[in-house]
Amino acid sequence: MPNLRIEILNVAVSLVCMAIIHRQTRRYGYRSESIQERIGLFDVLKGVCIIGVVFIHAAFLTPVSRDICRTLDFAVPFFFISSGFLLSVRSNGVINLSEYYRKLFFRVVLVYLIFVVGTRFFYGTELTFKDIFLDALLGRTNYNYYFIPLILQFYILFPCLVKFREKLDSPLIFCLVAFFSFFFYVCSHYIQQPAWNNNPYYLVFIGRDFIYFCFGIFISRYNIRQVRFKDYLLSYMVFLAGVVVLVLSKDEYILTYAYPFVAFILALIVYNRIGEHSWLRVFEVLGRYSLVIYLVHSTIQNTVVTKYIYDPKLPWGVGLLVVVGCTVVMSYAFARIFMAVYQPVIAFLLPVRQPLRAKENSGE
Repeated sequence: MPNLRIEILNVAVSLVCMAIIHRQTRRYGYRSESIQERIGLFDVLKGVCIIGVVFIHAAFLTPVSRDICRTLDFAVPFFFISSGFLLSVRSNGVINLSEYYRKLFFRVVLVYLIFVVGTRFFYGTELTFKDIFLDALLGRTNYNYYFIPLILQFYILFPCLVKFREKLDSPLIFCLVAFFSFFFYVCSHYIQQPAWNNNPYYLVFIGRDFIYFCFGIFISRYNIRQVRFKDYLLSYMVFLAGVVVLVLSKDEYILTYAYPFVAFILALIVYNRIGEHSWLRVFEVLGRYSLVIYLVHSTIQNTVVTKYIYDPKLPWGVGLLVVVGCTVVMSYAFARIFMAVYQPVIAFLLPVRQPLRAKENSGE
């Protein structure tokens, strides 16, 4: 069982790290780089994260699965940060609700429902409306589908949250949001015992990840391409000191809370230094197809890669790389094929509306 005193220490370390990151980010001023530059950055991050997710789900093949999962514990929070950021940048505070929810349905909800039904059909399980509805609502179809109904709640709430984007500049409001998430994080560690997915209703509740999504909304206002390592050195030092204490206490949850924020800032600094390199294009492309890759990767990994490609006689490190590499390549290939069919349908059902200003400039 989790140690409540250690959890409180973990929260305290996280709050200090977040306060430093919050304060330093505000010093960079409002954004100036183009939207495309910023979207490219987050596509790269999503590409890195989807590979991290595949590593986490293949880690059971190794004797160090817990260490791998904890090291890559930033992957899922990065998706929440990216979603909050990209939604804010694209909307710029102005949202047409009917258009927004129509796009959400076709681009995310319908894709998810197709995979919910398709996965049940693939495994030969019964296709009743009740089961499909509960599977979609709770992510029961597959052990990692919980993520989709979880993030969909943020998408649904975003038009309300974006109105408070400026208020996230307030340290008090930001701390209240953090305490809200931390409270549910601590509760989660108790409720989910003895199994991580012991309570599917709580698993898909947004409470514990609310701070990550709000952080993405917060940083969307600032020129984050100017972020420098020395400005955040203090947050790294606080985080490392907290990790040392938690490791010495032998607590299971040594990287929770602050870790994704510190990892995100570090990834941002690295990208700002090497963002022009062409090999990052691989991650950018994977990031653009990350939704479908996420939805299909575990099925490919469990039914194809681990059964027909993986060799248990290989050293576990080599075996892990084989499984992850094959899973990512096959999932990406499937995602390309799926989207090649799906996107023309979406283009027909969801035509791009020409902006009024563009029509005026064209003389129509």
